[in-house]
Formats: sequence, C-alpha cells, structure tokens
Amino acid sequence: MTLTELIAALEAATGPSRDLSHRVAEAVGWVHRENVKNDFKWLGPDGQAYLVPPHFTESLDAAMTTVMEGYEWQLEFGEGEYKASVWAVPERAGDGLVCIGATPAITLCTAALRARSGA
Repeated sequence: MTLTELIAALEAATGPSRDLSHRVAEAVGWVHRENVKNDFKWLGPDGQAYLVPPHFTESLDAAMTTVMEGYEWQLEFGEGEYKASVWAVPERAGDGLVCIGATPAITLCTAALRARSGA
C-alpha cells in the first residue's frame, strides 16, 4: 500500500483498525520481520524488537509519535468531527493541511502522514 493509499484508507476509516495501525507503523519506520523464530516480529525505529507496534489508530499517545521531529500539531473537535493539522516549525499554526477523521488518533495519523508525504 502506498502512502497515498494509506492516507485515503485512514480518511475512510470509521474506527480503530489493527491492520491500518500496522500499515501506519511501516510508514513511520517500523519493520515487520517475516519468518522469525521468536515472537518479536517488529523492529521499531529505535532498533528494539517488539511483539507488535503501537496501536496508532486507537491511541492518541501512539499517534503523537507519528509526527516528525521539527513539526508541531494541533487537534480539535467541533461540529461533530475531529480536525488535525501538522506543520513544520517555525511556520504558524494553521498553516498545515487540515485533516478530518473519525477519532483523534486516526485524524492525527492522517495529518502526520500527509505532512510526511508533502501533500
């Protein structure tokens, strides 16, 4: 799945998804290892081995880690929807592309991946 396809899938998501969380993990530097002899099938960006990556589409704490260093983010709720934007510092808040999503975590992941893609 390309980054553009992943962003579209996140925008269409209606709730947390383990599959989407795994795809977000891969997009932000996690590596899924096939055919390993132990249960530690994921390598994090820190080089450590893990059983599973964080639940990026479920946990706001995990979603915050998708925002690149040197970027800031904003998340708000209004009119029945979540809105997030991510922008490079020192740009002003609001200069980032605004993304809308079903949950805070999904919305922030979407905005962070858009910032990574330059879209």
